[in-house]
Amino acid sequence: MDSITPELVVALAILVVVAAPIIWLFVSRHFKLKEKELELEAQTRRDWAALQGKTLDARLTALEKAFATLGGAVYQQLPQGGREAPEIPQDLQSEPGRRDPIR
Repeated sequence: MDSITPELVVALAILVVVAAPIIWLFVSRHFKLKEKELELEAQTRRDWAALQGKTLDARLTALEKAFATLGGAVYQQLPQGGREAPEIPQDLQSEPGRRDPIR
């Protein structure tokens, strides 16, 4: 026990008393900064998702308008007889998986 002198105990006590608040300050600031970075990243992702949603909605609306316009034009260009439902061939009218025997 003679190796631990009172001067060494006092020096270590002063070091702990002075270093502990400084370390606590740096650690707390580090985590506050990290939290702000994560909040900014989350906000950026939310903004990006909202922008993508708006862009997708605009594209879908434009596509629906174009399809409605084109669909009406195609319907008007069909001949009178072509407006009726096409007839389904007899072999496609049977039940799925059920076929006539091969001759």
